[in-house]
Amino acid sequence: MNKDGRRVQHNRRMAWVGGLLLAAALTACGRQGPDLAATVTALEATIVAQEGSLATWEAIAQEPTGEPTLMPSPTEVVVVVKPTIVLGTAPPVSTPQRPPTATPTATATPPPTPTATATPIPDAAVGDLITNLRSGPAVGFFILAEVDPGTPLKVLGKSADQEWIKVQTPDGTEGWMFLLPVNLYIPLESLSVTQ
Repeated sequence: MNKDGRRVQHNRRMAWVGGLLLAAALTACGRQGPDLAATVTALEATIVAQEGSLATWEAIAQEPTGEPTLMPSPTEVVVVVKPTIVLGTAPPVSTPQRPPTATPTATATPPPTPTATATPIPDAAVGDLITNLRSGPAVGFFILAEVDPGTPLKVLGKSADQEWIKVQTPDGTEGWMFLLPVNLYIPLESLSVTQ
């Protein structure tokens, strides 16, 4: 096969491939409608017409080369016009919009947090049992009150034998308590002997 024959065969293949690709692309798009169907039909008719023209060119190219052949002039060459494909209107392009900005609202200023004031540690506190508050530093003295466990005490002094302490309760009552059931938070040595 000569050079012209190969060119014709190549053009024929290209026309088929182009037509098939276009038809496949249109089908893949999934678009339906009368315009698309008419366009595909027109495209197929154009391919068939081109095939007939290419067959003529192929027949001319395969003639024996011994005799000169008249090749058609360039004006006789079939010109393939690309069909205009109307697929419909393009969907509107949405432009991203910024979300609305929040309008700052006045926020209430929280009230100041009260600062914790250090609770003064009492001098002593009643232990786990109710303890008697007596009028003097011995069991024989009169009971002034029974003081509940955990009650804070202000220590006023100690007995000479250091077994009793003189205290003041939160309600202001003064008396003596036996030291053993009381939790003492200050050193016993720092207390002065009181009568």
